[in-house]
Amino acid sequence: GHTMTLPANGQAGKAAPVISSRPAPVRPPRPPAPIVEGIPDELKARPQWVVWRYQLNKDRSKWTKVPYRADDPEAHASSTDPQTWATFDQCKATFERRLARTDCGALAGIGLAFDPQDPFVGVDLDHCLGPDQTIAEWAVPWVERLAPGSYCEVSPSGLGLKFWAKAKSPGEGHKVGGLGPDLSGAIEVYDWGRYFTVTGDAFRPFDGFKDRTADLAELYAGAFPPAEPVRPLVTPVRLELSDDELLAKAFSSKHGAEIKALYGGDLSAHGEDESSADFALCNHLLFWFGGDIAAADRVFRSSGLMRPKWDDRRKATTYGGMTMANARRDLKNVYEPNRIKPRKKVVRATQEALDTPSDNGKPPAPAFKGFTQTRTAMTLY
Repeated sequence: GHTMTLPANGQAGKAAPVISSRPAPVRPPRPPAPIVEGIPDELKARPQWVVWRYQLNKDRSKWTKVPYRADDPEAHASSTDPQTWATFDQCKATFERRLARTDCGALAGIGLAFDPQDPFVGVDLDHCLGPDQTIAEWAVPWVERLAPGSYCEVSPSGLGLKFWAKAKSPGEGHKVGGLGPDLSGAIEVYDWGRYFTVTGDAFRPFDGFKDRTADLAELYAGAFPPAEPVRPLVTPVRLELSDDELLAKAFSSKHGAEIKALYGGDLSAHGEDESSADFALCNHLLFWFGGDIAAADRVFRSSGLMRPKWDDRRKATTYGGMTMANARRDLKNVYEPNRIKPRKKVVRATQEALDTPSDNGKPPAPAFKGFTQTRTAMTLY
């Protein structure tokens, strides 16, 4: 298990990530080279291109598509930093130079980041295609409504579809999963802060971009239900305990095992979903740190879940700031060490009353529902 250590300043030390004991999954096969002629010129003209390669996630349980820079294929690109992007021609040239490589420096493909200044919204339908490219029932409306007037292509796995639609962002929701009979389907919608891999393998003939704002808004409304009314935020509580003391209390609480695992970087309880684990740990930390976002953020940064993505820009905030704010809105109460818990009510009966027989010769039944009777008392259970 994870052992928490704290330096002299009383703040939590960096936790080592939890490494899965399971063997690493087999690397996905390298997808075919992008079909250059299949990519619309309007997308090629955007200076938002990256190259990418498959890379194991932190606990070596899942292969992810990690973006790299075209001008330095050993350096990570960021979906939120235009300084790490390049032109289509630069990415194409870098990818082609490395086609012959089979080592860890080999590239799997090219991708396009979304920028607030471009007119596109990206839609990713994950696991929506069968082996013969039949469309899953839940995905049919999206394909029928969005494919005309948008660019739609098959993903590198051959099991999903991606769309670039000219439209205004339909809302703040980004992902809904658990779709289809096996619950593996998912819909993701982004207009900023992400990149999509690009294969050029068009699923439907591309007939030019047309405005799809209305169609996307209707589809989005059906997939992403309206947000619940905003609950008033819990009032933060000032705590006089150190980070060390509060974490120790959290680790020894009813949910301590879960909190300790998350703090150590264990994603197993969240299906290896890093974002879900981030949100869960934020929720726990905000409860134990009295709703104090700054304190919860400070401790999160010392956890095994901390990674560069935490500080990635998300429009006016960061991924970490957005995650903390969402967890704060979800908070129902906070830890208050001085709060007095209400005592259970005990109703005592006299020994004489308990021993006095009734008309049928038996002790009288308790006069209170929901009470247990002993020789000395009737106590609420």
